[in-house]
Amino acid sequence: MRLQKCSSLALNQNLLFPEGNLVSNTSIVKTYFHDSVKAIAEARTCIYIAMVLYCCAIFVGWTYADNFSFLEDQVKKLAAQFAGKNAITFIFKIFLHNLIATYVAMCFVVLFGAVPAVIAVFNGLILGWVIARSPGGATASIWLVLIPHGIFEWPAMLIAWGVGLWRGVGYRFSKIGSTWKGRWETANKIYFTITMPLLFIAAIIEGRYHIFKEISDKIGKFLN
Repeated sequence: MRLQKCSSLALNQNLLFPEGNLVSNTSIVKTYFHDSVKAIAEARTCIYIAMVLYCCAIFVGWTYADNFSFLEDQVKKLAAQFAGKNAITFIFKIFLHNLIATYVAMCFVVLFGAVPAVIAVFNGLILGWVIARSPGGATASIWLVLIPHGIFEWPAMLIAWGVGLWRGVGYRFSKIGSTWKGRWETANKIYFTITMPLLFIAAIIEGRYHIFKEISDKIGKFLN
């Protein structure tokens, strides 16, 4: 009887004072974050390779834009997905689009690193092509638009592509991720603790013009 009372009292204390559960959850998050940082350090060579592939693809798309005219349809289709959206919808669609793209490269079928490598190259070609096709003198404006959210989006993308390469082939030279399941679990930890928060911040910053426009429109209506 006394044991039952003690159990009931302990249960009530957990319900009224969930600090212990909060501390436990915080500890789990810290552990996942620590594991993610450690895994990124292990995969850093593959991340560097992904960065080289991306930058080289930008250069190729920029320099030989006439050879990639088929990208025009891709860019138009991509732009059409986000045209005419309000701020919340725009941010959500950008966030979701990037989440899917990074998960496919990072945690889905990597095919010995071929999938993330192809995605990195394709994204680089598109960016290089867009820069090359921009009107004269607009290149600086494009970088001014890209850099604020790119500070968060580019690291997220490079980590995703690099970890995908690591899952596919780079793990052979790594001290962690000895099994397929272990590498997949590690990639998911990185995805949820590092990549997703970076992409969320990037999406909000990328939607800044939509946010400012809606605020200014509401202020204008209020003043009128």
